[in-house]
Amino acid sequence: MAEFEVCELLCVGVDDSALDVVREHLRRLGHPSLVHYDVEARTVEARILAAVGGAPLVVVPQGERGFALEESVSRAGFQSLSDRLGARVIVDRNRAGYVLGEQFDFPFGSFAPPRVVWFSAAPRQGEAALVARSVGFPVIAAPVGGGEVIVAPHDPGTLLLAWHAMSSHAVLLWTNGVHGGFGVHDAAGRIVHRWGEHWWWVDPSDGSVTDAAGRIVRDTLLEIADPPPDFARIVAAFGLDGAGAQRLRPFIDPPVFSTATVEGFAAAVGLPGELAAMAGSGALAHRVPGAREVQPASWLAALRARLRPVR
Repeated sequence: MAEFEVCELLCVGVDDSALDVVREHLRRLGHPSLVHYDVEARTVEARILAAVGGAPLVVVPQGERGFALEESVSRAGFQSLSDRLGARVIVDRNRAGYVLGEQFDFPFGSFAPPRVVWFSAAPRQGEAALVARSVGFPVIAAPVGGGEVIVAPHDPGTLLLAWHAMSSHAVLLWTNGVHGGFGVHDAAGRIVHRWGEHWWWVDPSDGSVTDAAGRIVRDTLLEIADPPPDFARIVAAFGLDGAGAQRLRPFIDPPVFSTATVEGFAAAVGLPGELAAMAGSGALAHRVPGAREVQPASWLAALRARLRPVR
C-alpha cells in the first residue's frame, strides 16, 4: 500500500443531523475518513484518506473476503451528498479542489467564522499590506506587546488561509465557541494544534484493510489526519525552557476547552494577554491605541515596504 495524505471535505451551513448523514454517506461510498461537527460554525468537516498527489481512496472488495484501496475520481458521490444536505460542499479545497451545491449566499447566522488573530513579535512594515492583499479586503493592524496584531473584520476565517499561504513567522490564535487552536512556525514548517475537537471514525472495511507494514488503515489515517500533538516541537518553536514546558503542558490537550485554555496557553508561551482577549471574548483590535486600517496593496508595493522595519 502506498503512502497516504488527506483530502478535506467541508459542508457549510448544516445542523447537527448532518454529522450522521455525512458519516453514513462516506461509509456507503467506501471512504475511510474522520468526521467532525462544529456546533458553532454549523459545519461538518471530513478528512478522507487519499493517495499522495491523487484522489480520495475507497475500499473495494477483493476476492471472497479481501479488501483493497483504489482512487475514486468521480465527483458524483460528493454531488449527491450536497444534494442530500441542501448545502454547499467544498472538496479538497487545499489541493485545487472544487465546490458543489448551490447554497453560495448563506442565510444570516448559518455560518459563524472563528475569531482569528495574527500576531508578529517582530513585524515588518509591509506584512499587514501583504495580509490584506492575500485576504482581498482591508485588515486592522494594531501594536500589541511590542509586536503587531492583525485581524480581518469582514471575514476572520480568511486569516487561516492567508497564514498557510504566506511566508510569515506570525503566530495564529483562534477560537470558535467550544473549539480553538493555534499555529506557529519553526524550521521544519508550520505547526497547527486544535483544541476541543472530537472526530468520528468511518471505516467501510471494518478494519480489514492493512498497509504494507501490516497496520490497519484506521491506524494509518489517525497518524496523518489526527496525530497527537508534537509537544517537544511546540516547546522548541516557542523557545521555552524546561520550566516553560511544564507551564505549557496543561494547556496543550486539556480535557475541556474553554477561554481559560486560550488565556493559559498565551501566558505559558509568552504571548501578549490581549491576544487571548481578542480571540476569546471578542475584544476589538480597532480600539487599541495606534490601530490602523490597512488597505490591500500591490505585491510590489507591499514587498518594498516590507524591506523597511516598523517605525
